[in-house]
Amino acid sequence: MKFVKQLWMTIFLLAFFLELVPSQRVSAEAFWPAGPEVKAESAIVMEADTGAILYEKNIHVQHYPASTTKIMTTLLALEHAPLQDIVTFSRDSIYKTEGSLVGFMIDEQIPLEQCLYAVMLASGNEAAYAVAEHIGGTLDSFVNMMNEKAAALGCTETHFSNPHGLPDETHVTSAHDLALIAREAYKNESFRTITRTVSYSISPSNKSAEPRPIYNHHSMLRQGVFKYDYCTGGKTGYTNAARNTLVTYAEKNDVTLICVIMKDDVSKDQYLDTTALLDYGFNNFKKIPVSEHELGLQLSSEGFFPIRNNPLTKDAGKIMLDTSSELVIPNQSTVTDIASAISFTEQSQNEIAVVTCRLDEHFVGNVSILYTPGKNSIQTDSKPIETQKKAPDKPFPIKKVLLILLIVFCILGVIGVILYCIRNGIFEPSYIKEGPKMKKHKKIRTRSSIRRSKQNKETKPAQKASVGSAKTPKLQSEFDVWEHHQDE
Repeated sequence: MKFVKQLWMTIFLLAFFLELVPSQRVSAEAFWPAGPEVKAESAIVMEADTGAILYEKNIHVQHYPASTTKIMTTLLALEHAPLQDIVTFSRDSIYKTEGSLVGFMIDEQIPLEQCLYAVMLASGNEAAYAVAEHIGGTLDSFVNMMNEKAAALGCTETHFSNPHGLPDETHVTSAHDLALIAREAYKNESFRTITRTVSYSISPSNKSAEPRPIYNHHSMLRQGVFKYDYCTGGKTGYTNAARNTLVTYAEKNDVTLICVIMKDDVSKDQYLDTTALLDYGFNNFKKIPVSEHELGLQLSSEGFFPIRNNPLTKDAGKIMLDTSSELVIPNQSTVTDIASAISFTEQSQNEIAVVTCRLDEHFVGNVSILYTPGKNSIQTDSKPIETQKKAPDKPFPIKKVLLILLIVFCILGVIGVILYCIRNGIFEPSYIKEGPKMKKHKKIRTRSSIRRSKQNKETKPAQKASVGSAKTPKLQSEFDVWEHHQDE
């Protein structure tokens, strides 16, 4: 009984002390920094290189994008036409647009590059319309291109109805989708050059003898109360329905942030909110490279592939993490706090898998797993190499086939002739006596010799004692004597 009481006391004390000892693994929410309060209805901060979302507020709620639509318009133009193309302004581009205009005229011809500066800096609606007609052929065709591109980027709350962003009930997007579009556009070098430009001059054209200076509407790029030293571009937008909408790019310490503000009622609030969110991102997060050991991975070519994808049993190739891959995590966290999951992919020849990294529910980046084939590696039919060209089809060798058939028919004919001759006795031997000099001849057996043979067989056992005696010579027939003389 005393032993039982001591056991219970020990268990109680052990449980008590375990409660006092803090847990070694801390939840991500414990060190994920709290974001600032913003007045915009929706807002997001995304790291451009990794796609990690550092801050979010109603990021999947649909809003009117206003002129931030022009980011998609510019992106498609850069992807589908050279900057030296000449854009001709149609009557519709001039008379079916309103709001922010640069002042282009009907049939005016402007290089595409200058049109895109007019679209992004001065937010010219007629320039966006003319660019859409030039790229898509018609306005409707270009709008279809916009929606297809949005879907390809993973946008799920977006539908475009025009290239400029003028009010339309069916022209909507979300902060999350707009950040995805802005991220894709920022990958284009020409886009980065255009969006960071503070001022530009439209050259004289066939309709204008004087150059036209334009200025970037984004106040965080220009000298003034809202200037942000790390800002590298962006796009403004405003309509009565959309209110103030703002997309901003900023770079600091090798970290590139994209901030999207949607539906801010007061103009200055969009800049104040953006500044607070960018400071939050730069001050509370860091970008780090990762290794196999840090992620707890054991990468080797043998045994790495699942059975359905394994191209070989023994492989001399190399599997390693992409050295350019980085993660964005809070300053207080470490790589050991990250949970990773591997998913196989077929997006490219070298990338065979992607490691998705999360800090609890927070996505902090992807790391590519690269495969370099070795000398003894075996290629599979399921994933043909792009550089391997298919051998051209050879013409059917009809001459060789006819020659082989002819030879076969000849052989069959010869065999048929031989069989016919054998069947009809053509090749049976004939016995002809050639005279006394013939060394071999066939014995001719007469009736008497045949009869004598039979008698010898019948009397052979009884005459066995006397046959062969010198005193009783063997009797010979007249025919045998004649044959003996003939041999002599």
